[in-house]
Amino acid sequence: MTIKSFVRVAIQDKNNRFLLVKNKKGGWNFPGGKVEKNEDCEETARREIKEEVNLIVEGLEKIAENIFHIDDEWINNEKWRGYFYQASKYSGDIENKEKAKILEIKFWGGKDALENEEVNDIVKFFLRSMEIKIGTPKGLKLN
Repeated sequence: MTIKSFVRVAIQDKNNRFLLVKNKKGGWNFPGGKVEKNEDCEETARREIKEEVNLIVEGLEKIAENIFHIDDEWINNEKWRGYFYQASKYSGDIENKEKAKILEIKFWGGKDALENEEVNDIVKFFLRSMEIKIGTPKGLKLN
């Protein structure tokens, strides 16, 4: 059985807050999505960020990778491999380009995201992985 894969990307503003999207399904999450056939994870990250929030990301660094067992109202008992990246730079104007899927886009402080019930558990895993992997160097702060 082939395990499907997805990518999520952490984008921080100058105040070290993280860009999150509020999906109609699943609450607040990092922008990203499913890895398509014949596409590598970095290509997926760049494509999904442009498609969802209209940004161009640069300097992608893989922070974590994990297998998730997902059994909720949208995905029925499947394993997915998640790849988590941090972008060192972004450009463009933030715009919701997937209004049928995304309700809202905003920057969150890391601690606020970790404590909020509406924030997806995958975001919380990602934030903890980033804190463990890179700590405060490279400007990571969970304000």
